Amino acid sequence: MITGKVGDADLVRLRRKAEQHLRTYLACQAVRARAYGRAVKETTKAIALLPSRTPRTLARALGALAGL
Repeated sequence: MITGKVGDADLVRLRRKAEQHLRTYLACQAVRARAYGRAVKETTKAIALLPSRTPRTLARALGALAGL
């Protein structure tokens, strides 16, 4: 199994990054669906997962809003 070849610390980091990416995607989809409450919740969760990526997360969510 591939996860056996990745160290525990790296595995945690990669999972967190993947979940953060998914939450950002969900936030963008929620914006496009005009489900703004859901978009805010997903954006908040994405930021909580990786605070260092806050500018990128907000840029993507706001970019989806601008695309309406």
